[in-house]
Amino acid sequence: MDSSPCHSPVAIVTTPSESCSPYLGSRSIHEAVHHSPYMQKPFFSIIIPAYNLENYIAAALQSVLVQTFQDFEIIIVDDGSSDETVSIIQSFHDPRIRLVSQVNGGVSRARNAGMKKAVGAYIAFMDGDDYWYPEHLELAADFFNRHPEILAYANRYMRDELAEFVSCVPASPPGKKRCPMGKTACTGHGACGGQA
Repeated sequence: MDSSPCHSPVAIVTTPSESCSPYLGSRSIHEAVHHSPYMQKPFFSIIIPAYNLENYIAAALQSVLVQTFQDFEIIIVDDGSSDETVSIIQSFHDPRIRLVSQVNGGVSRARNAGMKKAVGAYIAFMDGDDYWYPEHLELAADFFNRHPEILAYANRYMRDELAEFVSCVPASPPGKKRCPMGKTACTGHGACGGQA
């Protein structure tokens, strides 16, 4: 595994109970969940598997906590770390952060454990050595609110070594920014903040 932090790819899916609900009508999932008289659910459940990431986990968590979109919970699954990962996570005092500890079983098992604890309308995966740009969740939430028929969203990531390529190209159509990878309406990696 490359030890340098990178901007996280994300896969966000609706939970089956939300995506199959006949009660949503024309409302978005977010509106239906937040107007339920029975419970309040966050828009996103962010699942972060962590194994011996004492050098990265604080930056990853901080990048989530400073998101411009704040309707989320964070579920960190410690996968049997033997370093200071857990104590660093415990130093964050935000009620949206939940720590789940398990015997080392690998990243897939850790993500599955996090999904079992998730209560959000959407699940976002983030690796514990990654970070998100501040608009990352806002762009994803906007996408899902504008396209409630779409149940999954994925994007690519950019490594720090490519930082000089991340800035947006100014010669773009009005109201849109051009992604350095040649796509317009760049919302995937959050670097451009472009509009879809």
